[in-house]
Amino acid sequence: MAETYHLPERLERMQRLSLLVGGAGLAVGILGGFFSGKVFFNGWLFAWYFWLSISLGGLGMVMLHHLTGGDWGLAIRRECEAAALVTPIMFVLFLPMMLGTYYLFPWGNHDWVQSDPILRAQHIYFNGLWFFLRNVCYFACWSVLAAMLASETMQFERTIDYRVVRKMRNLSAGGMVLFFVTVTLASYDWFMSREAHFYSTIIGLMVACGMGLSAMAFVTALLAVLDDESEMLHFLTPPRLNDIGNLILTLVILWAYMSFAQLLIIWMGNIRTETPWYVHRGLGADPNGWRWIGLFLAFCGFLIPFLLLLSRDLKRHLPFLTAIAIGVLFVRAIDVLWLVAPSAPPYVGTGHVVWLAIPLFFGIGGIWFWVFVYMLRRRPLLARTEEEPQQEDHAPIASHEHGGARSAPGVG
Repeated sequence: MAETYHLPERLERMQRLSLLVGGAGLAVGILGGFFSGKVFFNGWLFAWYFWLSISLGGLGMVMLHHLTGGDWGLAIRRECEAAALVTPIMFVLFLPMMLGTYYLFPWGNHDWVQSDPILRAQHIYFNGLWFFLRNVCYFACWSVLAAMLASETMQFERTIDYRVVRKMRNLSAGGMVLFFVTVTLASYDWFMSREAHFYSTIIGLMVACGMGLSAMAFVTALLAVLDDESEMLHFLTPPRLNDIGNLILTLVILWAYMSFAQLLIIWMGNIRTETPWYVHRGLGADPNGWRWIGLFLAFCGFLIPFLLLLSRDLKRHLPFLTAIAIGVLFVRAIDVLWLVAPSAPPYVGTGHVVWLAIPLFFGIGGIWFWVFVYMLRRRPLLARTEEEPQQEDHAPIASHEHGGARSAPGVG
């Protein structure tokens, strides 16, 4: 039986509650699905992708830390690893969408495909069988990467063998390339193909940046709960919190840059097949409610966190950094809604996601969080530093006990 580690009581209570909330949310969502398939499946895509983005963003952050090193990642890497290990469960939750391709994608409607020459040309790639097989490949890649990195990092915890560190770095280097390729292809499948004539070469990077930002906001917000543990309390020094805040700031800037670059290029090009993506979001001659969501994202998704995270004092205090992270995570949910909802197939219509999105959000989120805490319990909260000691330094590597688990040296 796998070894388990102690977690704060608050987190244990949150895990038990999440299972109840998840079950209730899924029950309400599925019941609503009997009345409206289009509402159910589009709401499911929104909720499923939001929680998947935290898992995949966590995987990206794990690989980034293996490649760059630094103390900033030691306090959040276990949470990122646990989030990444939920990915196989998210594949199971992907399967219901295969029943609703008619409501999600234009290529899922046979009559619509036959009436549109572009869809007919795309049908060799965008069809149910190949869509499913591609997603099997995506999830296999992500799940194997997450499992291998988690296994290797625990092997390093047990053996302190720095050859394992070099192996993880090599794996992360190749894995990062594979990550961006698969996320880009997945973004074409999940989002771009919802508008048959729309094409964007930057959408993959935009989605990947959003994933990283979602993961960093989530694990940073969770630090306030994990801060009950004495070793975490002593480890989260102001300089380390400052580094975490700087990374969130960097991801906010990258996400905003990618989003604005896509808008600028498409709007200046003014090509009939591309501009409808923004017209549906209220930025055309006939504005709709989505325009206000876009303005909200510009101010609350970029400008406000950008200005707050420029403050060194705010980043170096956990309560302030946690509050910023919670705000960023909320805005990330609105951004996913902006990404998904207006792009429903024309024969389905828009504006139908919101009312079932809320119970499905909590339903899928409850299941996701329960599995996340289960995975988090299987590893020590603090990762051990991977910096090799200097040749002349013969001092033993310090460690702290955490329910029988070793933690990072130099804590406090």
